[in-house]
Amino acid sequence: MTTNILAEAQISNLINQEKQFWTIGLCIHPTADNETLTHLHVIPPCLPSPCSQHRRRRLSHSSPPPPSRVLFQVMAPKQPNSGLFVGMNKGHIVTKKDLAPRPSDRKGKTSKRVLFVRSLIREVAGFAPYEKRITELLKVGKDKRALKVAKRKLGTHKRAKRKREEMANVLRKMRSAGGGEKKK
Repeated sequence: MTTNILAEAQISNLINQEKQFWTIGLCIHPTADNETLTHLHVIPPCLPSPCSQHRRRRLSHSSPPPPSRVLFQVMAPKQPNSGLFVGMNKGHIVTKKDLAPRPSDRKGKTSKRVLFVRSLIREVAGFAPYEKRITELLKVGKDKRALKVAKRKLGTHKRAKRKREEMANVLRKMRSAGGGEKKK
């Protein structure tokens, strides 16, 4: 099996030439000795295929010959503006302004204070009854049943998986703390 693959640098250079979709596909050609010749094609929107196999078969080059399997299409990256009001890269040249971080960027990130308060509450109040049941089920090895209990109490599969993982971590910490005392 012979493989002829274009290097990634060649592909990116070809794609940067125009701002259009280029098709990158895999061609598989059977040969006379029952082997297959496979190679990659980087086909621009309106140019013929560079494949010699396609040239030998005298396929029309008015449109690029279709590869056996299209792997992906790539859009060329945006070129910087030229400062002219016509042409491919038309537009006024501007420098990007670095903006200050917005409060919405921090959304979902737990601060140190909130983490401390939650851990203090957990230490004082302990676990809810359903959390205790989940830990018991995990001790026995019934992970699926623990997930079902959590899902029924919390409402969504994602929350239930997170809670089961949290309870498993708590159980792991308890075992490691308990195991250390027994060895001494």
